[in-house]
Amino acid sequence: MFSGEATKFAQYLIDADKAYTATLKLGEASSTGDAEGEIVATARADISLSEFQTACHALTGDIRQVPPMFSALKHEGKPLYEYARKGIVIERKARDITIYSIDITEFDAPKSRDRRTLQQGYLYPHPQRRHRQNTSAHSPT
Repeated sequence: MFSGEATKFAQYLIDADKAYTATLKLGEASSTGDAEGEIVATARADISLSEFQTACHALTGDIRQVPPMFSALKHEGKPLYEYARKGIVIERKARDITIYSIDITEFDAPKSRDRRTLQQGYLYPHPQRRHRQNTSAHSPT
């Protein structure tokens, strides 16, 4: 949190490269991308570490990502999740992001944990959780 003169420096942190830790439960996709939502799809969860590494590698580099409806991104001054909770879908534009790396720190299917390092901006992990190994995932907590 910044106050007073320090707010002049906030933009430097907003524009800085970022790292996120993601905990995933493979084999299920929820309506919100986390444990709060309803399970809307199931898929195989018995993938190997090698398959998971391949899927993570496929998500690195330059990608375009549409922010999920269940996010704090604002539309007309209100967070998108407020619209989503009412069943209203707002059109969102894809954003360019660069993911430098996804380092798997724990893997015990159907659960995994990884650390993602990316270029300035914001990564919405939820859309990434459906990957090329024909499985889905959501945050279990």
